[in-house]
Amino acid sequence: MTETARRLAPLVAAALAAGCGRPVPPATPTPTGRNVVLITIDTLRADHLSGYGYHRKTSPFLDSLAARGTLFNNAWATSSWTPPSMASIFTGLSPRSHGVIHGQMDAARRRVMEQQMLVADFPVIAAHLAENGYTAFGISTNLHMTEANGFDRGFRRFANLGFSRAPAANRAFEEMLPEIRRSRPYFLWIHYFDPHDPYFPCRPWITAYNPDKTSYRKYSHRTMKKLREMLDEIRSDPAAPQALRDLYDSEINYTDDHIRALVEALPDSDNTLFIVTSDHGEEFLERGELGHGSSLFEEQVRVPLIIAPAGGAPAARTVEQPVSIMDIFPSICEAAGVAPPAGLQGRSLLPLTAGGPEDMDRAVFAELSRARAARQQEAIRRGDWKFVRRGGGGERRALYNLARDPGEQRNLIGEEPERARSLEGELERWLEAHRLFEAPPADEPLGEKEIKELRSLGYLN
Repeated sequence: MTETARRLAPLVAAALAAGCGRPVPPATPTPTGRNVVLITIDTLRADHLSGYGYHRKTSPFLDSLAARGTLFNNAWATSSWTPPSMASIFTGLSPRSHGVIHGQMDAARRRVMEQQMLVADFPVIAAHLAENGYTAFGISTNLHMTEANGFDRGFRRFANLGFSRAPAANRAFEEMLPEIRRSRPYFLWIHYFDPHDPYFPCRPWITAYNPDKTSYRKYSHRTMKKLREMLDEIRSDPAAPQALRDLYDSEINYTDDHIRALVEALPDSDNTLFIVTSDHGEEFLERGELGHGSSLFEEQVRVPLIIAPAGGAPAARTVEQPVSIMDIFPSICEAAGVAPPAGLQGRSLLPLTAGGPEDMDRAVFAELSRARAARQQEAIRRGDWKFVRRGGGGERRALYNLARDPGEQRNLIGEEPERARSLEGELERWLEAHRLFEAPPADEPLGEKEIKELRSLGYLN
């Protein structure tokens, strides 16, 4: 038995045990034959989508999907950067449970350093669906999600495009389309790298958002590494925060337009469930910084989540209950009519899309372990209350009421000590119940092109 299997054994036993400790066979779901399309968009914060109340019409097509489905207003990523969050989407587990929590790239050794493998012991969406009659297709536009890192498991066809923009993703889809047309049911996962930095002025939208090129020209086409080198200048430029947002917003429109083209080309779309989400958000000087992977504030962990069911009358529901991207795997299982693997930590959201009761007191969690993040960070949200801890052991603690203070400007630790202690105790119990799994490191050789890309994006040591 592998180490992973040994650690999973108690979870499997607990999932099977009931009553007098005797195994109870689960009910056998009925396969639906429904296609499933999972669209993940890198670096997309929820509050910059028009469907989430943003003042610009940045996402008209995604809004149309939400208008016939369900928009989750309080969805959390499990972390604030790509490897841990995407592994959580694929596995339905927290970062500490699947073990993919780091991901530095080392040019000197020409390989990925410290990014752990998405190990084969953990079930993943594509492989689980493939075992239940689906043909799976995957398109990655981020070098953190490659064959060498274990993200290709279960896909009949998998395209690793490095760091690529939306046209490349759609071209890869077009190449797979003849085989997708022959496959019933099919599962398609496609990851759009836009609107990740560098931010490009995407027309015609940038012209509407900011006709003054001089205000954004010096910040466009620059990687986050370069922008951070310019941080003092950006902080002193009153026009800079809005100029960066203008670029970012035009990238969202650009991506939305390519998603429209993708969906319109999909076969059998009336029998297809669509799920749209992101791996994390992005900061634009809310805390005086730029980018992501540095904190668990809402601008970095609150992400869009839209589920549009196959066929049926438009629903246009909005769910306020806090949910997690870990819920995507079990939701897909229920939509497909297949039993979920034992041990998933998420829960299906399909009952909520059908108008089921919301559990407003549900707790969701996020975590971050990265050098840029000032050591370990953990957060819990229960209802409107959010507790955040940096460094462990209560070194830096904060409590926010997100209903009254969505921008997390007022730390209520001093005013609500009992509530803070209660949430920190619950966080501690969750950490104790979900011990850190030490996944093995990936060992992926990098070519000169990949090294140059990773260094420019700030991923290299």
